[in-house]
Amino acid sequence: MARTLVFLDRPRHTRVRRVVNAAFSAKALESLHGTIEKRVTQIHLGLEDKLRHGPADLVDEAWSEQLARFIGQATPDLPLLMDTQDALLDMAGFLGNSTNLQEDSAWRLRKAAGLAIESAEDSCCDQRGAALRQPDSIHSQTFDAGPALARRDNQAELSMGHGIHHCLGAGLVQLEAKLVLEQFLPLLPRLQLAQAQDVAGATASPLICGHHALAHQLEQELADWSGFEASRLFVSGYQASLGVIPALVGTGDTIFCDRLNHASLVDASRLSGARLRVYPHRDMARLDDLLGRPTTGFKLVISDSLFSMDGTVAPVDELITLCERHDALLYLDDAHGLGVLGENGRGAPEHFLLNTTQRQRLIYLGTFGKAAGQGGAFIACSHSLADWFTQSARSYVYSTGLAPAHCASLLACLQLIKQAQPQRALLKKHIQTLQTFSQDLPWRLAPSDTPVQSLLIGEMQHHDQGVPLLAIKRAQGAWLYDADGNAYLDAISSWWVNLFGHSHPHLVQAINDQVQQLDHIMLCGLTHEPVVQLSERLAALSSHRLGHAFYASDGASAVEIALKLSVHYWRNQGQEHKHRFVGIAQGYHGETLGALAVTDVPLFRESYGSQLGQQYTAASPDLRQAHSPDEHHQVTTNALQSLEQILESHQDIAAVILEPLVQCAAGMHMHSPDYLRGVRELCDRHQVHLILDEIAVGCGRTGTFFACEQAGIWPDLLCLSKGITGGTLPLSVVLSNPTIYQGFYDQDLRRAAKNAGTSAGRGFAQVEAALSQNAASAPLRGDLGLRAGHRPGSLRPPGLCSTLLPLCPAARADAAPYRQYGVPDARLSMGHTRSGALPAWPGSSAEGIRMRACFVTGTDTEIGKTLVSSALLHLLSQSGARTLGIKPIASGAEEIEGRLHNEDVDALARHSRLKPDPETLTPYLFKPAAAPHILAEQAGIELDPALIQKSVQAAAEQADYAIVEGVGGFMLPLGQGRTGADLAQALQLPVVLVIGLRLGALNHALLTVQAIRANGLPLLGWIANHIAPEMTYAQENLQTLHDYLPGPCLGVIPRLNATTLDDRIQQAAHYLRSPWKEKD
Repeated sequence: MARTLVFLDRPRHTRVRRVVNAAFSAKALESLHGTIEKRVTQIHLGLEDKLRHGPADLVDEAWSEQLARFIGQATPDLPLLMDTQDALLDMAGFLGNSTNLQEDSAWRLRKAAGLAIESAEDSCCDQRGAALRQPDSIHSQTFDAGPALARRDNQAELSMGHGIHHCLGAGLVQLEAKLVLEQFLPLLPRLQLAQAQDVAGATASPLICGHHALAHQLEQELADWSGFEASRLFVSGYQASLGVIPALVGTGDTIFCDRLNHASLVDASRLSGARLRVYPHRDMARLDDLLGRPTTGFKLVISDSLFSMDGTVAPVDELITLCERHDALLYLDDAHGLGVLGENGRGAPEHFLLNTTQRQRLIYLGTFGKAAGQGGAFIACSHSLADWFTQSARSYVYSTGLAPAHCASLLACLQLIKQAQPQRALLKKHIQTLQTFSQDLPWRLAPSDTPVQSLLIGEMQHHDQGVPLLAIKRAQGAWLYDADGNAYLDAISSWWVNLFGHSHPHLVQAINDQVQQLDHIMLCGLTHEPVVQLSERLAALSSHRLGHAFYASDGASAVEIALKLSVHYWRNQGQEHKHRFVGIAQGYHGETLGALAVTDVPLFRESYGSQLGQQYTAASPDLRQAHSPDEHHQVTTNALQSLEQILESHQDIAAVILEPLVQCAAGMHMHSPDYLRGVRELCDRHQVHLILDEIAVGCGRTGTFFACEQAGIWPDLLCLSKGITGGTLPLSVVLSNPTIYQGFYDQDLRRAAKNAGTSAGRGFAQVEAALSQNAASAPLRGDLGLRAGHRPGSLRPPGLCSTLLPLCPAARADAAPYRQYGVPDARLSMGHTRSGALPAWPGSSAEGIRMRACFVTGTDTEIGKTLVSSALLHLLSQSGARTLGIKPIASGAEEIEGRLHNEDVDALARHSRLKPDPETLTPYLFKPAAAPHILAEQAGIELDPALIQKSVQAAAEQADYAIVEGVGGFMLPLGQGRTGADLAQALQLPVVLVIGLRLGALNHALLTVQAIRANGLPLLGWIANHIAPEMTYAQENLQTLHDYLPGPCLGVIPRLNATTLDDRIQQAAHYLRSPWKEKD
């Protein structure tokens, strides 16, 4: 009999239904089942084959015997579960087939696994061992685990996940200690009640028929016990996450997910349709940064509490604080924490002592499948959210509720967990026993005091990265080459060191010449011509404001020297109380102890906190904190006020240290030169030194030799390294002003600063000379152009501080505040490198600096958007940039020579330097002139945002500047409940607003700006266009627009007298300025 399968899909926020009919005969279904079964078997065999061909040096016979003895001895005090036996048997097979162990030695390990559980039958163990000796037959063997599982006691036990994880020539044995509470059947009479006829059997969907009394009682007790208003039961934790997360967020919302979250959380996040932002594991600074960026819709942070990957615990209290700061909710998966964390086993909320107010932002997932040894899960939250999940969580609405007997068993289990303090104490003892034993192993346990213990086998340092070390054989220019000749773009220039390209012939020749004449001397009582030349050259570049040089070998040493010079100077001046420093948030200055003391990147500091002493940290001036260009000044002001408050409150400060313009290690955070000017003024007012760390940003990388030149200020001490030799030799230098130098000029050696470094300076002088002639930028620009297949016009001299990122619509935003300070960007899409790209700096921002593109919209229809868009293209093309204008939705087309032509689309094409493909860049072109939603309905189609995004991305990948013209006004309907605002939000592009100066312009402009802000989009600026006869109070209206609108005015177009559209476009271009131009 043929069967018809009907699939109905009703996504959130739409009324779209897709019906797919497929007829299958019984024979066809049988064939399909056989094919699937065969494929699963093939996959299983393939994985088994990979597992059994691991590295040959993982283990030796002595260790296998040691492990066997431990297993045999551990039984009385550390009972092992049956799945531990399975895992040890697999380990024995893995190790026995991966090494040259004698068969007897491997068998002893297998036999030990069989003896680990006293109740296991010997015949079963022998049967398993025989199967392991014959790998080909293992897939057909079935073993009865019943006798062992039925004999477990009601106590804390240790279980090992079944099998070995084999990855990158290494293994990971995952163990998890847990509370197993199974023998409670005779303890509580309510279980007998559950077997009665009137409550036996499964229920239907709770949404349809409600709960039985036991389920309702269980939900209420779980809510009370966990400290929440309400709870909802689910079949499993996986089902709970798959239902709850998509019920909370959808298209237009944003999820922030820890990189080591469980697969269920990742799957649910992807299923929701929300934008997914992944932050490094437990990196609260990075999460704070991501949450602080402009987004639309709702924000949801998702995290495990106790991570099964490595046994670490999420800082739940800090997560709640960040959620409160950024108005987000926290979804916490406490599958591995329930029953074992907290004094009473109530999980992470109890462990972190969360109060009632904090729990209001928490959606808590607990499961009975881990420590409790049962099944089922629950969501605990507020009453309102619980009611919402009842109606909207699909895995709740469309799943059968838990059976009464199951609920009764969970009620009994809950009572046992409440009384399980002795088991939790015993559990901690077992964890300590395992950790003590592991100290004698050739491998190590990952650091964790939780029940999750990970035994790392082999070389695991790069396990987290998922990629092996990249072996480089040679380098030339901006490219690195492996032994097979594959090329890799050195996109981070070896951590901002390689300023001139690898193997630069001038540098190689200069070093060779110098070494043949003078290779090395000390600078204590001696000197030589090259170091004098280099010092004089550096002093001249600073106009002799920094006329004294102190040399060292690396950047961290330079920072140490600068800090010491500052403290030493104040001591010489009789102000010994000045001995502390002020850094700025997310600042990085090196990894020696002194440099770490003024560093504010937790990744580097956290292991040495007790050794670093007390310093002060001021707020970051990072311009990405601004929601719009209008807020840039406020961000700078706030940062300066933070610094001023510290300086006024503390009299023990010797110096302020910061990285000018760009905080590279923080993720290329950039700030205004106005901030540097303000810091210089504050330091002068409070008589503290200003130390500028230009190790990464100096030597021309930001457009001038010293980054501070762009602010017109000079520090008291300045650190240089990295680019000064281009990575060819280790060298750093601290430049000081005459005042500090004079503070050490004395016959008393105790007052002197000792400079006993070494140098081979002629090579370094050649480097500086090449840099001053701007020789560094040419090879890099040429290399990028050749390799990428186009000239990256936005990578321009003299600045060499660039960020490369894959282009996608969700990753674009306004980068104007960064570029106006001389810091360019380079646009390369994934795949443009021949073989790949190097890993980024740990903790660096994946967002980077965005490409230059904008969405041109208007306050109404027929106000000259095409005129403005084309005029902007004409203006930008005059600089030689590759421009491209597109209009994804256009109406009013005419058929000419068999093809549809639209006047607006054609005008954009004529004034673009690149020639677009109309079918790709204008996917929706209609003949009639009407609103898009009407035309789409008449044509029987739906406007697909994904298709429009694809056209925009195609433009962005080709052009230096992309202008995307919207259709009609910003709020024009597009069909299916969407508007032009939804399109702009989906594209995530900054907006240029065109205002038609006619009746109602003020009202329309202010409403449109409010809609732009509501969608979380930055406003690049606005342009006024005179489209009506002379209006009364026209100038007054313009002044009102200046007073009320947040973005800058990019121009006012008067009434134009040209007759043709192209002539009017050229005229209009004279009245406009680029949205990405430097400030007037």
